[in-house]
Amino acid sequence: MRRPGVALAATLVIAVGMTGLVAAAGAQPPTMAWLDAPLPGSVLPDGPVKVVAHAAHPSGIVRVELLADGALVEARDGGDTLPAFLAVTFDWAPPAPGPHTLAVRAMSAATGWSDAAGAGITIDADLVAPTDRPTETVTPDGSPGPSSSPGRSTSPSPTASGPSTPGPTTAPGG
Repeated sequence: MRRPGVALAATLVIAVGMTGLVAAAGAQPPTMAWLDAPLPGSVLPDGPVKVVAHAAHPSGIVRVELLADGALVEARDGGDTLPAFLAVTFDWAPPAPGPHTLAVRAMSAATGWSDAAGAGITIDADLVAPTDRPTETVTPDGSPGPSSSPGRSTSPSPTASGPSTPGPTTAPGG
């Protein structure tokens, strides 16, 4: 004996379950954006600040925006290829010393804007920016020593010692 009510109920359960599976399969991850530099809490000298940001989404990144203190400073487009991962560098000129908030956000082709990822930083007018210029050092006897730069090593120049006229040489072990 057939029971039409049971067959209909089973069909409805299967249809609702399949709808849930299809919806779950089509779900997209959120668009992600983050700052790599400067780090939160950084205290930087007054002058241009290099901001390094990244954005990612499987559907492609359409645009990345840099905001400073809530205002749009600059934007970069993902281009015609809409990369799934985009690295961008911005040069931001702080308007004045003091605390500032930098943030980035990204728009993907599928899910829209990401949440803004930010970093609170401080621009200190009294800090001196590091340089790559060589600095001369003075040795204890008052003569100039070798120059050095951060990240570089210098070795002294070879100097001759001993008699000024060549003498006989012997081979090692003989």
